[in-house]
Amino acid sequence: MQNGNYQNLEMIFSKKNIRIAILDSGLGGLCICAEMERDLTAHLLFKKASLLYFNVWPEQGRGYNSFESAAERIEIFDRALKGVSAFRPDMIMIACNTLSVLYHRTLFSCKTNIPVIDIVDFGVDMIRDRLLETPDSQALILGTRTTIEERVHQQKLVQKGVDASRILAQACHGVATEIEKDPKGAAVAQLIDAYMEEAAPKLNNRNMVYAALCCTHFLYSRDLFKEKLSDRLSVEIVLLNPNKAMSGFFFTHGRPHSFGDTEINVELISKIVLDQEKILSMASAVRNISEKTAAALFDYTFEPNLF
Repeated sequence: MQNGNYQNLEMIFSKKNIRIAILDSGLGGLCICAEMERDLTAHLLFKKASLLYFNVWPEQGRGYNSFESAAERIEIFDRALKGVSAFRPDMIMIACNTLSVLYHRTLFSCKTNIPVIDIVDFGVDMIRDRLLETPDSQALILGTRTTIEERVHQQKLVQKGVDASRILAQACHGVATEIEKDPKGAAVAQLIDAYMEEAAPKLNNRNMVYAALCCTHFLYSRDLFKEKLSDRLSVEIVLLNPNKAMSGFFFTHGRPHSFGDTEINVELISKIVLDQEKILSMASAVRNISEKTAAALFDYTFEPNLF
């Protein structure tokens, strides 16, 4: 996997104490933060680990996908990255497909010495491996409007030898926002149903479909995605979850257990005021994985000048 700027990765694993910034436009990446907190506690890779979750949603009521041009999104995300770097993290993890497809076009990516890992290549590697294992199959990439329009997943897969005819994509605009309110609610179900109706005719002449959840939010409603797609296709459908691959990065690349215990702190910072409905919904979704992550959401820091 070739993912971001992490030439100093070995130095990261040699540290006793580490500060990791986890970025998402919204709260979808909380599942990655939660799984990392749980697994860092179990694997004892560091003496002390600080997980700083940055909600880099740009404006109250207006996300990155609402801006008219890619240039605007890139400029805003570039400012967000500079704002996050002021907290001096040892590593930045972009737990957001929308922001990941924009990252390598930011000025920050050209200048920073901070190791940066984004989620796109985790998804690309999962899709490639499954398609190679199962020749009579297709992949359906599910993501936000920006993720699908940028076509980064498709381009990387073709570069890795996957036939372009086996790669389909479906934008699911607005689903992530509704998921934060209620992942299993009627609004989410209706949107997913409409998008799967649009996606189904694109898929044909294959015995298996790998539906890749290329938006961190989509995992919370995974059963609805599979159900609504299964309603329209008679083939086997397997969901792919890049979130899990990203959260497990340290434990597949890091050293064996080194410490008797690990002190872990989780903080959440947001440029916008978080809606109470979303706080309750997302805390409920991650609490069974990590109580500390759920608690950090309730006790989040509002920082309007984050970037």
